[in-house]
Amino acid sequence: MRYKLFCLLILLIVLYSCRSREVTLCDRLGQECIKIKDGNNERVIVFDAKDESSYIQLNTERIEYELDYIVICWKNNKEKLEIVNPKAVVLERSYDEEKYDFGNEIPLNSKNIPSLEKYNEMNCSVFDFDSRIILPEGSLIIK
Repeated sequence: MRYKLFCLLILLIVLYSCRSREVTLCDRLGQECIKIKDGNNERVIVFDAKDESSYIQLNTERIEYELDYIVICWKNNKEKLEIVNPKAVVLERSYDEEKYDFGNEIPLNSKNIPSLEKYNEMNCSVFDFDSRIILPEGSLIIK
């Protein structure tokens, strides 16, 4: 009986870990939203949660679970929505580059160390997928 319960528990853990996750992140006013779908080492970022035609599909295999985060700058100085998902590998792009910008590397600071300094702007946020921590606090709404 214990063996069957143990096998059932393992099966449930495997099924739970393989399920896809979806999160919608919005700017602090709730006016701009992106949708992120995760599952099986793939991530799809939809640049406009109301229109799924603008998206990027990523392979997330190279991303360490504890360091899985995304940087979002809502209508930055280039008047584009900018998203950075470090170490993600682009599989497919389908978006207007006049409206959206995507990167998979964090810029280096003056000491050649990857740094989020550039994103310390009022309209930028960092979302950690593991802990669901948002920096700066209150800069995003999770739906």
